[in-house]
Amino acid sequence: MDRQTMIRGLGALGFALAFTACAESLNLDATGDLTMTMQRTGSSLFAPQQSASGSQAVAPDTVDAFIVTVAAVQVQHSSTDSANADSWSTIQLRSPVRVNLMALGTSDDSARVIAQGRVEAGSYTRIRLVLSNPTIRFKGDVSFGLGTVLEGGVDYGVLLAGGQQSVEIDAAVDVEAGASSQSIVHLCFDQAASLGSVSIAGTGQVLLTAVFNER
Repeated sequence: MDRQTMIRGLGALGFALAFTACAESLNLDATGDLTMTMQRTGSSLFAPQQSASGSQAVAPDTVDAFIVTVAAVQVQHSSTDSANADSWSTIQLRSPVRVNLMALGTSDDSARVIAQGRVEAGSYTRIRLVLSNPTIRFKGDVSFGLGTVLEGGVDYGVLLAGGQQSVEIDAAVDVEAGASSQSIVHLCFDQAASLGSVSIAGTGQVLLTAVFNER
Protein backbone atom coordinates (compact mmCIF):
# COMPACT_ATOMS: atom_id res chain seq x y z
CA MET A 1 0.00 0.00 0.00
CA ASP A 2 1.49 3.40 -1.02
CA ARG A 3 1.64 6.38 1.34
CA GLN A 4 -1.17 8.30 -0.40
CA THR A 5 -3.55 5.33 -0.23
CA MET A 6 -2.75 4.85 3.45
CA ILE A 7 -3.46 8.53 4.19
CA ARG A 8 -6.81 8.30 2.40
CA GLY A 9 -7.67 5.15 4.36
CA LEU A 10 -6.76 6.71 7.70
CA GLY A 11 -8.77 9.81 6.78
CA ALA A 12 -11.84 7.71 5.96
CA LEU A 13 -11.46 5.76 9.22
CA GLY A 14 -11.15 8.98 11.19
CA PHE A 15 -14.33 10.35 9.57
CA ALA A 16 -16.21 7.12 10.34
CA LEU A 17 -15.11 7.17 13.98
CA ALA A 18 -16.03 10.84 14.31
CA PHE A 19 -19.48 10.20 12.77
CA THR A 20 -20.05 7.24 15.10
CA ALA A 21 -19.10 9.28 18.15
CA CYS A 22 -21.40 12.09 17.02
CA ALA A 23 -24.32 9.68 16.46
CA GLU A 24 -23.83 8.17 19.90
CA SER A 25 -23.69 11.59 21.57
CA LEU A 26 -26.95 12.60 19.83
CA ASN A 27 -28.63 9.25 20.59
CA LEU A 28 -29.80 9.02 16.98
CA ASP A 29 -30.61 5.33 17.41
CA ALA A 30 -32.25 5.67 20.85
CA THR A 31 -35.80 5.30 19.56
CA GLY A 32 -38.48 2.63 19.55
CA ASP A 33 -41.84 1.96 17.93
CA LEU A 34 -45.01 2.98 19.75
CA THR A 35 -48.50 1.90 18.68
CA MET A 36 -51.66 3.37 20.20
CA THR A 37 -55.04 1.66 20.00
CA MET A 38 -58.51 2.76 21.12
CA GLN A 39 -61.66 0.95 22.20
CA ARG A 40 -64.60 1.80 24.46
CA THR A 41 -66.22 0.48 27.60
CA GLY A 42 -69.35 -1.65 27.39
CA SER A 43 -72.80 -0.04 27.52
CA SER A 44 -73.96 1.28 30.86
CA LEU A 45 -77.33 0.25 32.28
CA PHE A 46 -77.95 3.49 34.22
CA ALA A 47 -81.00 5.66 33.43
CA PRO A 48 -80.69 9.39 32.63
CA GLN A 49 -81.35 11.65 35.62
CA GLN A 50 -82.16 15.35 35.28
CA SER A 51 -80.50 17.85 37.65
CA ALA A 52 -81.65 21.32 38.65
CA SER A 53 -78.74 22.92 36.83
CA GLY A 54 -79.78 21.43 33.52
CA SER A 55 -76.83 19.05 33.46
CA GLN A 56 -77.78 15.41 33.27
CA ALA A 57 -76.49 11.94 32.65
CA VAL A 58 -77.29 10.58 29.20
CA ALA A 59 -77.45 6.84 28.64
CA PRO A 60 -74.87 5.72 26.07
CA ASP A 61 -77.53 3.72 24.24
CA THR A 62 -79.34 6.97 23.39
CA VAL A 63 -76.32 8.38 21.51
CA ASP A 64 -76.06 7.53 17.84
CA ALA A 65 -72.60 9.01 17.25
CA PHE A 66 -69.90 10.97 19.09
CA ILE A 67 -67.33 11.86 16.46
CA VAL A 68 -63.92 13.44 17.03
CA THR A 69 -60.95 14.06 14.77
CA VAL A 70 -57.61 13.19 16.36
CA ALA A 71 -55.34 15.88 14.92
CA ALA A 72 -52.22 14.98 16.91
CA VAL A 73 -51.00 12.52 19.53
CA GLN A 74 -48.30 13.44 22.06
CA VAL A 75 -46.67 11.57 24.94
CA GLN A 76 -44.89 13.12 27.93
CA HIS A 77 -41.62 11.81 29.28
CA SER A 78 -41.42 10.85 32.92
CA SER A 79 -39.71 13.31 35.27
CA THR A 80 -37.12 10.57 35.86
CA ASP A 81 -35.97 10.52 32.22
CA SER A 82 -32.72 12.45 32.68
CA ALA A 83 -32.32 13.60 29.07
CA ASN A 84 -35.95 14.39 28.31
CA ALA A 85 -37.60 14.90 31.72
CA ASP A 86 -41.22 16.11 31.39
CA SER A 87 -40.81 16.96 27.70
CA TRP A 88 -43.42 16.00 25.10
CA SER A 89 -42.83 13.85 22.01
CA THR A 90 -45.20 13.72 19.05
CA ILE A 91 -46.28 10.51 17.35
CA GLN A 92 -46.55 11.38 13.68
CA LEU A 93 -49.90 10.77 12.00
CA ARG A 94 -50.12 10.27 8.24
CA SER A 95 -53.30 12.33 8.40
CA PRO A 96 -55.87 13.32 11.04
CA VAL A 97 -57.88 10.34 12.25
CA ARG A 98 -61.68 10.66 12.35
CA VAL A 99 -63.21 8.39 15.00
CA ASN A 100 -66.81 7.68 16.00
CA LEU A 101 -66.20 6.91 19.66
CA MET A 102 -69.60 5.24 20.04
CA ALA A 103 -68.78 2.82 17.21
CA LEU A 104 -65.47 1.62 18.68
CA GLY A 105 -65.30 -2.04 19.61
CA THR A 106 -65.41 -3.09 23.25
CA SER A 107 -62.89 -5.94 23.01
CA ASP A 108 -59.13 -6.05 22.48
CA ASP A 109 -59.64 -7.81 19.14
CA SER A 110 -61.74 -4.93 17.82
CA ALA A 111 -59.52 -2.09 19.10
CA ARG A 112 -58.64 0.47 16.45
CA VAL A 113 -55.07 1.63 15.80
CA ILE A 114 -55.08 5.44 15.87
CA ALA A 115 -51.35 6.21 15.88
CA GLN A 116 -48.08 4.44 15.17
CA GLY A 117 -44.55 5.76 14.94
CA ARG A 118 -41.10 6.08 16.47
CA VAL A 119 -40.43 8.09 19.62
CA GLU A 120 -37.47 8.56 21.93
CA ALA A 121 -36.81 5.61 24.19
CA GLY A 122 -37.78 6.13 27.82
CA SER A 123 -40.69 6.17 30.23
CA TYR A 124 -43.86 8.13 29.53
CA THR A 125 -46.49 9.14 32.08
CA ARG A 126 -49.09 11.15 30.11
CA ILE A 127 -50.78 11.05 26.73
CA ARG A 128 -52.33 14.04 25.01
CA LEU A 129 -54.94 13.69 22.28
CA VAL A 130 -55.41 16.90 20.31
CA LEU A 131 -59.01 16.85 19.06
CA SER A 132 -60.87 18.94 16.53
CA ASN A 133 -64.46 19.28 15.29
CA PRO A 134 -66.18 17.05 17.89
CA THR A 135 -69.88 16.44 17.18
CA ILE A 136 -72.61 14.39 18.80
CA ARG A 137 -75.86 12.97 17.43
CA PHE A 138 -78.67 11.45 19.52
CA LYS A 139 -80.98 8.67 18.38
CA GLY A 140 -84.05 10.50 19.66
CA ASP A 141 -85.00 13.81 21.27
CA VAL A 142 -83.30 14.56 24.60
CA SER A 143 -84.91 17.06 27.01
CA PHE A 144 -82.71 19.28 29.18
CA GLY A 145 -85.41 21.08 31.16
CA LEU A 146 -86.95 24.53 30.71
CA GLY A 147 -88.28 23.42 27.35
CA THR A 148 -84.81 22.80 25.90
CA VAL A 149 -84.68 19.80 23.59
CA LEU A 150 -81.87 18.38 21.47
CA GLU A 151 -83.43 16.70 18.48
CA GLY A 152 -82.56 13.19 17.44
CA GLY A 153 -80.73 12.71 14.15
CA VAL A 154 -79.13 16.17 14.26
CA ASP A 155 -75.35 16.69 14.52
CA TYR A 156 -74.53 19.13 17.33
CA GLY A 157 -71.11 20.66 17.92
CA VAL A 158 -69.45 19.58 21.17
CA LEU A 159 -67.63 21.93 23.51
CA LEU A 160 -65.29 19.94 25.72
CA ALA A 161 -65.36 20.87 29.41
CA GLY A 162 -63.03 23.74 30.20
CA GLY A 163 -62.97 24.81 26.55
CA GLN A 164 -60.01 22.51 25.95
CA GLN A 165 -59.16 21.20 22.49
CA SER A 166 -57.12 18.34 23.92
CA VAL A 167 -57.57 15.50 26.39
CA GLU A 168 -54.75 14.33 28.67
CA ILE A 169 -54.59 10.79 30.03
CA ASP A 170 -52.43 9.33 32.80
CA ALA A 171 -50.31 6.47 31.50
CA ALA A 172 -47.40 4.19 32.29
CA VAL A 173 -45.54 3.40 29.08
CA ASP A 174 -41.98 2.19 28.60
CA VAL A 175 -40.39 2.40 25.15
CA GLU A 176 -37.15 0.50 24.59
CA ALA A 177 -34.57 1.50 22.01
CA GLY A 178 -34.00 -0.68 18.97
CA ALA A 179 -35.49 -1.51 15.59
CA SER A 180 -37.19 -4.60 17.02
CA SER A 181 -38.70 -2.76 19.99
CA GLN A 182 -42.51 -2.49 19.96
CA SER A 183 -44.61 -0.87 22.69
CA ILE A 184 -48.41 -0.78 22.61
CA VAL A 185 -50.68 1.64 24.46
CA HIS A 186 -54.34 0.65 24.83
CA LEU A 187 -56.71 3.59 25.34
CA CYS A 188 -60.31 3.08 26.43
CA PHE A 189 -63.05 5.65 25.89
CA ASP A 190 -65.23 5.65 29.02
CA GLN A 191 -68.64 6.35 27.53
CA ALA A 192 -70.56 6.27 30.82
CA ALA A 193 -68.23 8.81 32.48
CA SER A 194 -68.15 11.00 29.37
CA LEU A 195 -71.95 11.14 29.19
CA GLY A 196 -72.45 11.37 32.94
CA SER A 197 -72.73 15.16 32.89
CA VAL A 198 -74.11 16.64 29.68
CA SER A 199 -75.48 20.17 29.30
CA ILE A 200 -76.06 22.83 26.67
CA ALA A 201 -73.64 25.75 26.41
CA GLY A 202 -74.81 29.30 25.73
CA THR A 203 -73.61 28.86 22.14
CA GLY A 204 -76.02 25.97 21.64
CA GLN A 205 -73.20 23.45 21.66
CA VAL A 206 -73.32 20.31 23.79
CA LEU A 207 -71.01 20.60 26.78
CA LEU A 208 -69.40 17.42 28.14
CA THR A 209 -66.11 15.85 29.17
CA ALA A 210 -64.46 13.22 26.98
CA VAL A 211 -62.98 10.66 29.37
CA PHE A 212 -60.25 8.23 28.30
CA ASN A 213 -58.17 5.82 30.36
CA GLU A 214 -55.15 3.67 29.63
CA ARG A 215 -56.35 0.11 29.90
